[in-house]
Formats: sequence, structure tokens, C-alpha cells
Amino acid sequence: MKKLLPILIGLSLSGFSTLSQAENLMQVYQQARLSNPELRKSAADRDAAFEKINEARSPLLPQLGLGADYTYSNGYRDANGINSNQTSASLQLTQTLFDMSKWRGLTLQEKAAGIQDVAYQTDQQTLILNTANAYFKVLNAIDMLSYTQAQKEAIYRQLDQTTQRFNVGLVAITDVQNARAQYDTVLANEVTARNNLDNAVEELRQVTGNYYPELASLNVEHFKTDKPKAVNAC
Repeated sequence: MKKLLPILIGLSLSGFSTLSQAENLMQVYQQARLSNPELRKSAADRDAAFEKINEARSPLLPQLGLGADYTYSNGYRDANGINSNQTSASLQLTQTLFDMSKWRGLTLQEKAAGIQDVAYQTDQQTLILNTANAYFKVLNAIDMLSYTQAQKEAIYRQLDQTTQRFNVGLVAITDVQNARAQYDTVLANEVTARNNLDNAVEELRQVTGNYYPELASLNVEHFKTDKPKAVNAC
């Protein structure tokens, strides 16, 4: 968690285009933390484990007891003819000096809480990885669909030109058939690309609990590397 979260922050600040309505990776992850059912259950289990530490420690702490008593009798008069009244109060402070079973129970509960805390940290890291993986799957699916649509437009223009050339007798019918086959193929590829995008969006929803109409794309300008400098041979 300590290693992965700064990476997300860095990507969110510098690696994504700044569209006002688009959600970047860090924003998507923060929303996933709030809505992911597995992580919420893990957090609840961790909190419950730490609460049991207080319950196990309670019998070892000083116990304060307060008592009060009041009695009144009409049937008895003292030598002065006054009804008898008695009032008493008590305050007790007790503490167990040593109880091995209680100390052992406290130690075991502290270890159990520590294990649960590690499990929660692991679940957080898993959510980071799953969110990033699903996020980039959506971006990749968007790119593939855009590429396929651009390819479809180019092949359609080629088909149209080939058809026109055939109509004036410049090319054979086989050229038109080949162009048509290429166009049919790219249409099928477009359907596949749309399905892949729908599946990627649904996978991100399952991880985060939200649908995102727009995601911030990677700003590749921030990932350009400088050309290596030439090294003069000695």
C-alpha cells in the first residue's frame, strides 16, 4: 500500500490529460475504496478485531463499584422516641493482580488484530492493482475501437473508389470483391472492439461499483524519454 499509492498519485498528477469531466485513476481508486464490498468487509473485520482488544483488556483494568443502602422503620423508636433511620454507602475499587488466562487472551487478540490489519492492507493493494488493471483495460479498449473505426473509414473509401473504377472499366470485379471482403472484415472487427469495450467498462464497474462515462486518457507527453547521448570512444 505504501509503495503503490504514491504511484497512483503521481500518475494522477502528471500522467493523465486534464479533462474537466473525466475521472483519472486516483479519483476512480478513491471511489472504489468507498464502494468496493470486499474492502469494506475487510475494514469492518479489522475494526471488529481491534475492538475485541479493548474487550479482552477490560477485565485486567481496575474495577470500580458503587453501592448505597437506606432503611427506615416505623415500628421501632429509640430512647428518645425517634424512628430508626439507617443510611449506608460503599465504594470499592478492585483489580485482578494476575490472571494468566486473561493475559493470554489479550495477547492472542492483539495478534489476531495484527493479522487482520495485514489482511486489510493486502486487500487495499489488491484493490489498487485491480482498479488500475481495469482502468487501463478500458483505455486500451477505447483506443482499439477508435483505431478500428478509423480503419473502417479508410477501407470504405478504398471500396468506394474501387467500385467507381470498376464502373468505368478500370479494374476487374475481383478487385471490388477483395475490397468488399476487407470492409466486411473491419465491420466484424468493430463489433468485437465494441464488445471488448463494454466488457472492460463492466469489469471496472464490478471493481469500483460505478459506471464512468469518461475517463482521463494518458498524456504521453509526460512519458517521452530523451534520446541517449552519443558516447565518444576512447
